[in-house]
Amino acid sequence: MEAVVLIVGVPRETKDNEYRVAMVPAGVTALIDRGGHKVLVEQGAGTGSGVSDEDYARAGAEILSNPHEIWAKAELIMKIKNLCHLSISSCSMVRRSLLISI
Repeated sequence: MEAVVLIVGVPRETKDNEYRVAMVPAGVTALIDRGGHKVLVEQGAGTGSGVSDEDYARAGAEILSNPHEIWAKAELIMKIKNLCHLSISSCSMVRRSLLISI
């Protein structure tokens, strides 16, 4: 078994009327198959874009119901909206060593 190179988190977007998701299942597959990375997706993150949790799971992602767990475990967070649109609880989860891709 290969070592995990990077843990990537895909939390659900929290801004009103934002239905996009930062990564589709094909991106999950590419990160896992080509890079050996681990991908954590928040339950329901893709619903607004027509992507089910089952689609992400089939692509190899681990589905987590608790966004705090994603923010705590991930080394890279994938987002659509900038940090100004993070909820107060999300802001409290940003840590010094965390990379955020917007």
